[in-house]
Amino acid sequence: HPMVKWINVKEGLPEQYDHVLISDGKIVTSSYFQDGSFVGREIAIQATHWMPLPKPPKDIPDMSR
Repeated sequence: HPMVKWINVKEGLPEQYDHVLISDGKIVTSSYFQDGSFVGREIAIQATHWMPLPKPPKDIPDMSR
């Protein structure tokens, strides 16, 4: 499977409303991309890189029963 890698914001940005991980080189947090900005968390960081969220695990037992 392809490895998810950090993308420099100068090289590209996520699609509108994509949930992603962002980093300023020190902090990593989740966010979403809206109207040209990363938003959604109480801490404000100047994101230099982002990456798509990983796919959820597939081997979780069904707890709905």
